[in-house]
Amino acid sequence: MTPRVVPIKPCAPDVSSEKTTFRVRRRHLKIVLPIAVLCAVVAVAVFAPALAPFDPTSQHLSLRLRPPSWIKGGDPRFLLGTDHLGRDILSRLYYGARVSLPIALAATTTGALIGITLGLLSGYFRGVVDSIVTKLIDIQLSFPFILFAIAVIAISGPKLYMLVLVLAARSWTTFARVVRGETFVIGGNDYVVAARALGASQPRVIFRHILPNILPLAVVIGTLDIGALIILESTLSFLGLGVQPPTVSWGRELSEARQYIQLAWWTTTFPGLALLVVVLFVNLLGDGLRDILDPRLRAR
Repeated sequence: MTPRVVPIKPCAPDVSSEKTTFRVRRRHLKIVLPIAVLCAVVAVAVFAPALAPFDPTSQHLSLRLRPPSWIKGGDPRFLLGTDHLGRDILSRLYYGARVSLPIALAATTTGALIGITLGLLSGYFRGVVDSIVTKLIDIQLSFPFILFAIAVIAISGPKLYMLVLVLAARSWTTFARVVRGETFVIGGNDYVVAARALGASQPRVIFRHILPNILPLAVVIGTLDIGALIILESTLSFLGLGVQPPTVSWGRELSEARQYIQLAWWTTTFPGLALLVVVLFVNLLGDGLRDILDPRLRAR
């Protein structure tokens, strides 16, 4: 008797797997452009002394308020024109990046350390600790930030480290509230309960089982917070409470040029565009990291 041969049908491609791979690649591609732009800005800030055609503080009073080089009346030596003191705007933009980005990064890091620590303690121990941290958050959020900054800087003086601390005081509450809520949720998970039942110490439970699950979310919050702090630093510099001359800051540039906005539009346009580009791509990077690191979004 001849055995019957049954043809084997080819396996259909796993459509769901292909779709998942496509979504993962698309989410990773979302952060490529923001990373490239921000790396370029950081490179410009680092190599500003080599890239800037002029000293940012050098004045050419006979060439004040010259338009960009491509406009009639412009000087080819000054690509983006000059300000009211004849200083090269392009050089000042390069040096301004050396101030705004480090201040925002330092303030975000300081605020993250304070906020994550207090959020972990509040969410894990609860009770009196949670009440104290919650009251501190409520007090901080109820006080207008600009008035708080004016009061602190008026007392201490416009020092750079004080500006970082003031911005960190604005930043830590966001980290603390989010980390506190996540610690409540993670603290009730089975693996945390099991770790406690096996005799793990409280520091081990916090730093080994809770903190690693919170860090991705903290990275996303910090990335988005950098953009907000760059705007706040520029606001304080615009009001004269931030970086002081002769140090260059984009916010200070806008403040000095505001009275020439109708006579020389380029003096305010280019510092404003620099702020717009940096904050926009920082926020785009934060959105992309959220899509990659947030497990609830990865499951979709």
